[in-house]
Amino acid sequence: MSMHSKNTLQMQKKFLQAVYVQSGVLLLSLQVPVSYFVFAIYSDTYIQTANNLSFVFMSLHGIACTVVMILVHKPYRKFCFSWFGAK
Repeated sequence: MSMHSKNTLQMQKKFLQAVYVQSGVLLLSLQVPVSYFVFAIYSDTYIQTANNLSFVFMSLHGIACTVVMILVHKPYRKFCFSWFGAK
């Protein structure tokens, strides 16, 4: 039998979903470019456009994670939006 209230379980579920979203952003912004670099090194290919896009995705990692954190966690979202007069 669970010793947690329904509210606690619901909050934990929302938090876990937010962590999954943040992990997805991490994978997209870092793992995909690194995987491409490893592939390019071992296959001895050089595609300038793909290299440039990979570096752009990696450099946007910090801002992307920050924006996602603000959007998926209600306390952060509420505080940040209060600066702009939004409810």
